[in-house]
Amino acid sequence: MFGMIVCSLDEQKGIALGATYRNKTQAKEFTQYIAEAERNEIREMLKNTRFLSIMSDGSTDSSVKEEELVYVRWSHKGKIERKFVGIKSVEKAEAAHITSAIRDIMEGVCEEWESKLVALATDGAAVMVGAKSGVVSRLKGNRAYIIRIHCMAHRQELAFMDAINSHVMFQRVEEFLSGLYTFYHTSPLNRANLVNSFQALGHKPLVPTRIGGIRWVGHLLRSLDHFLRGFQGIVQHLEQIQSCDAENVRGVQQAKARKYYSTAREAVFIRFCGFLHDTLTHLSNLSVSLQRSTITIAEAHSCLSAPQAVLKKCKTQILVTLK
Repeated sequence: MFGMIVCSLDEQKGIALGATYRNKTQAKEFTQYIAEAERNEIREMLKNTRFLSIMSDGSTDSSVKEEELVYVRWSHKGKIERKFVGIKSVEKAEAAHITSAIRDIMEGVCEEWESKLVALATDGAAVMVGAKSGVVSRLKGNRAYIIRIHCMAHRQELAFMDAINSHVMFQRVEEFLSGLYTFYHTSPLNRANLVNSFQALGHKPLVPTRIGGIRWVGHLLRSLDHFLRGFQGIVQHLEQIQSCDAENVRGVQQAKARKYYSTAREAVFIRFCGFLHDTLTHLSNLSVSLQRSTITIAEAHSCLSAPQAVLKKCKTQILVTLK
């Protein structure tokens, strides 16, 4: 599809391309040649490196079929290099099938990959890091020197959820933001009236967003940020809906608006939202830093220091306030 669009643009420039290659079959063939050229380049790079590490993760395509993605990292003249080397369908999301997929992908770009392998980076799923029959254990074999690395950004997400999920006030914030998103996302009328509320105040419309997603901390921060920065417009609209004078508003909608309005007006709730926003800002910045393709262990350790210092300072201030 992209190739056809490019061809159409070239024709508008006056370039005569003809119709021979403007079909799916030829587009697939061109794509295969491009992919093979990339693989050849990667083969040459990996041939000249002494050590390499593998990053692997699972995904699901549009047909809800499990796929395994593999990246390779290595150092070249002191510079970290990273390349996507392949994706392969997996019959079942089991250790044996995932291991076989990774082996097939790696053998296609480097025959000596096993002797050069020094580290494996994955998420923390049991199928990947199981001590006896996990994917990492299968790929390591008897080579105890190979380092297993649990994705640092993923570990941060898990640590945050473990630390905050049981907090009663956080559960209220999570429920409120999720409900507010549904309230506007499923009702075009509510969303349109909210935009009108922002415009009446002379503010930029900030529609509530969902709190879940691939980057959980990032999505939660964005949802919280939209609520706090759009507080006036959201509260004004909720106040209008719950009013007895509101027209064409069902009782269920008024009840929900009344609940959200009451919660949003609680001083303790807003204070906690502010504290959570400050915390998430630092954690989100840390997550972005940890996801840099060229980051090293030393840099990751350095990136951790600043958020740790800020959070410890916040903890000290809170304890002093409570006293």
